[in-house]
Amino acid sequence: MQGEIDFLQNIIGRERLNKMSGKQKLVYKYCICSMFINLITGNHYTEAQKISIQKADEVMKLPRKQTNFDGIIARISSIVNSSLEKNYFKPPYDEDFLNNIIKFFRERLKELKEKKKSLFLVSEFSRYIDLKKHFNIEAVSNHHWIEFSLLRGFMLTIPECIVFSDLKVQWNFYIDIKSKLEAERKLLFSEKEIFEYYKKEDTRENLYKLAALHRSLIFIGVSFVEAYLYNLFYCIKNTYIEGKEGIKDLLEMKKIEDEQIVKQVIYHLFPSSQEVLMESFSKYKKVIKYRDRYVHASPFIDHSTGICETQPLLNLNYNQLVEYLQVCIDFVHKIDNILPNKLKLLFWWYNETINFENFEKISLVNKDSRINKTYYET
Repeated sequence: MQGEIDFLQNIIGRERLNKMSGKQKLVYKYCICSMFINLITGNHYTEAQKISIQKADEVMKLPRKQTNFDGIIARISSIVNSSLEKNYFKPPYDEDFLNNIIKFFRERLKELKEKKKSLFLVSEFSRYIDLKKHFNIEAVSNHHWIEFSLLRGFMLTIPECIVFSDLKVQWNFYIDIKSKLEAERKLLFSEKEIFEYYKKEDTRENLYKLAALHRSLIFIGVSFVEAYLYNLFYCIKNTYIEGKEGIKDLLEMKKIEDEQIVKQVIYHLFPSSQEVLMESFSKYKKVIKYRDRYVHASPFIDHSTGICETQPLLNLNYNQLVEYLQVCIDFVHKIDNILPNKLKLLFWWYNETINFENFEKISLVNKDSRINKTYYET
């Protein structure tokens, strides 16, 4: 990655451009703009980008007096302008526009290299490109974050999407181990076979993995809900919504609990939501209680039950796991369904309705994603 950034910085740097002037320099700027378009659309590591870089090198070597730069400009500007329009860049596509894109390109690469910073606000890009149209997502707003990636291009980045992806990976591991143990157990009949099976190191290792995944899955399930609620809180702070003045002090808080967001923000702004969410919220609080036993593992007695607070971590139950995960997913969907379009956050969701009771693996890859439709030779 570091070497690739250095390479790009050299290609688009001032030192190269300063070796040219006039129409030759303008052609080179179009080449840089073409590279930028390839990069943001996830085509940096393709034949198309290779060709753009080769053309830039060729432009530098062209003899100034013998070359018909007017003809080259006519051809390359037509191609680049068409790509700009196709990707919803904002006209006019004149030389000032090219200069701004090159400056912007340099700044992003510099921050990526020096600060390892790849996330930028939509507002930083909106001067040049209409990202609502680029992503075909109406809910995209200036306060959302875009990842600037050499591999993936521009990616709208949502915190809860990252957490949910982790949950799916852990769930699939859980299914693999559970299925393996169940298949092996079916082959055992005598008490001695069963005894020897559970004594085996491989079996014990898989049982430990299953227990760890059980606990961590519930932890991630709650983290998914929390990430969604904090993102919603962030979006509400940055979006005009009728009635927001009534919770002005709350919105200025630097630290807020997830339950506060539900009770004091969502219920306040959308009064009818309380009836819709009440049952799911009650179930979710039960999941939080289990999660807290994991986060704050303790040997003390829970005086409300008279049972050691470590006990829930040992009470592993398939039905409990399924119930808790389903509660987390369903609660988030119920909240999103009652929100106005400008606040809906699950526009990234590509999985069909998830039912953990089926004990089936969940797809980790969006078959309709842009990267899935990118080919090397384009």
